[in-house]
Amino acid sequence: MDRDSYIRKSLAKLVGKTWEHYVVNRLVHRLDDPEIEFICQQHVAAGGARFLTDVYFPQFELHLEIDEVGGHARQEERDSHRSDIILAKTKHQIVRIATYDKSSHKEHTLATVNKSVDRLVERLKDLKEQQIRVNSFVAWTADNLDHPEQYYKKGSISSDEHAIFRSKVSALRCFGFNKEILQHGTWRIPERPGFVVWFPRFFEGGTWVNELSEDETIITEKRCNGNPVVSDTKKPDAKERYVFGKIEDVLGNRLFRFLGHYQLDEKTGDSTERRFVRVASTVSTIAPPGQYDPHKKFGGSSTNPEASAHVAALIAAGKLKLQL
Repeated sequence: MDRDSYIRKSLAKLVGKTWEHYVVNRLVHRLDDPEIEFICQQHVAAGGARFLTDVYFPQFELHLEIDEVGGHARQEERDSHRSDIILAKTKHQIVRIATYDKSSHKEHTLATVNKSVDRLVERLKDLKEQQIRVNSFVAWTADNLDHPEQYYKKGSISSDEHAIFRSKVSALRCFGFNKEILQHGTWRIPERPGFVVWFPRFFEGGTWVNELSEDETIITEKRCNGNPVVSDTKKPDAKERYVFGKIEDVLGNRLFRFLGHYQLDEKTGDSTERRFVRVASTVSTIAPPGQYDPHKKFGGSSTNPEASAHVAALIAAGKLKLQL
């Protein structure tokens, strides 16, 4: 799904939630910045529970909560407690926009809510400018996801970076994969003997049940039918795993999120399950072979050196732009 389709479908999901639909639509249109990413109904695991925040801006680690008429002090107390849990877990910022007066529990006018939305718009613009000044802003590009180059160019990828990919192949580019298709659930990294890239799913389906702990430090692997897990620990590529968890977003899209480097825990578990423990949140990446070599096709054989060098020079000079 490209970015434009993502935006349309995200806003369409809010139909029926009158205030949320109004606030998010006004926010998106007033912001009018295709480089700022937003996620409606962001899942947050914290405090032994899973929450949904109304809107999340991953570039700024900022959540928006839209407070609608509750009518009960208990609801307001629960909302405040939930925010405290999320803040403690993620260290993110939370902005609240109230659509009603808390003392009278009467709804605000549109003009009052609009002022709150406009203040948030200005805050998001300021946050973007701050990141631009220190050269840390990463724009939300037209295809929304799949930017392995930003990770292998800087030489690392971290679970704290909200690194999400639409396909296994795009994720594997972060570790030197130069093919066009992957037919298995894991891929052995040639440059790192004993390491594989693993794509476990964390929702129902398939022949395996994979459970991710709340703090994302432990993955427990089981078979759906309860049969013993066949140990393949003798294979050199079984114990060390770079993990991209297969997840579903709020729109039902299947995505792959980087979780870190996990290692098989051989001291725990039994014949019916295996446990993998995260040993690193940040790992070094590998550029795909030929990605920066003008004399090589991407993942292929040699081409005409003079022609390739000429094309590479045009790209470097900004006179030629590749359409990927």
